[in-house]
Amino acid sequence: MAVSPEENRFSFGAFVLDLQTGLLARDGFVVPIRPKTFTLLMHLLHNPNRVISKDELIAAVWERAVVTDDALTQTVRDLRRILGDEGARLQSLPKRGYVFAHEPAKDNGAKPGLDGRHPPSVDLSPPGSASTHAASIHAALLPPADLSRIIGVIYDCTLDPTRWETALSEIAAVMDAESAILSLNDLRRHRVIIHKNVGWEEEGIAERQKHMPEIHARLGEWFATGPPPDEPYVASRRLPPSYLDSSPYVQTCLKPRGIVDILHQFLIYTPTHLSELVISRHLRYGPITHREIGISALLLPHLRRAVTITNVLDARSVERLRLAETLDLLH
Repeated sequence: MAVSPEENRFSFGAFVLDLQTGLLARDGFVVPIRPKTFTLLMHLLHNPNRVISKDELIAAVWERAVVTDDALTQTVRDLRRILGDEGARLQSLPKRGYVFAHEPAKDNGAKPGLDGRHPPSVDLSPPGSASTHAASIHAALLPPADLSRIIGVIYDCTLDPTRWETALSEIAAVMDAESAILSLNDLRRHRVIIHKNVGWEEEGIAERQKHMPEIHARLGEWFATGPPPDEPYVASRRLPPSYLDSSPYVQTCLKPRGIVDILHQFLIYTPTHLSELVISRHLRYGPITHREIGISALLLPHLRRAVTITNVLDARSVERLRLAETLDLLH
């Protein structure tokens, strides 16, 4: 869709949608939004006060992909959730489609907030039992079907390590992440048991490797404070702006790639092994939010088990190799 310069920004209520940066902001706070939901909102704003059929919306959002009306319904629901009170602008017209009520307003030129501030956390606590409460929170973070599918893919990796890229792609997608890295290092033998990534090109991985001393130094400082073992390290919440502005890693590796935040989730941290999941967020989606931290917490025990099983299987492979080498020497 061609967009003229003067149409690069849309304002409605407390929201600003900036097509140039790919960001949605509310009252100066960047609001996380899924790519399909972003595209849906963009199409609605380009066609205000007009009845748009379901077929047109599906074609605009999913292009040539074959999807059902349910996919559109879910995306509409997601958009209304994000817009809150402003979601009432999006009206469903039975057997006709949808219409987005919008009076175009001249934008004052203010940019969406990119200062690293986080949207206020939302109270997801419904009335009811503790188990119902937990289930509701989990469903709010991630649809149960998606969670079940990703967990299944994670455990598939214990039997077929080539599936780690698939698992990482699934994790990156639900966390609206630009890239994901999974590593498992045997510190005793100085061997990499697992090192998989999606979203990082070879040049980027090589550049990141140059900055590992800086990365490990910051993580080491954090480990020295004795954080809870399941607590993730989120760069935007741990590092002051003054450090980010002067960090070679941030300025030469992350910033040129549009990465604005990093989440480290530690799976194994012992004197002999270090394993972590590293999630990178692009400027388009803004900093890591409570939602991504919550999803990583849901996946953590399953990732930890899968990596531990892989490590055990690897250790047995090493033992078999050593036995074979010993037998060869006896011949």
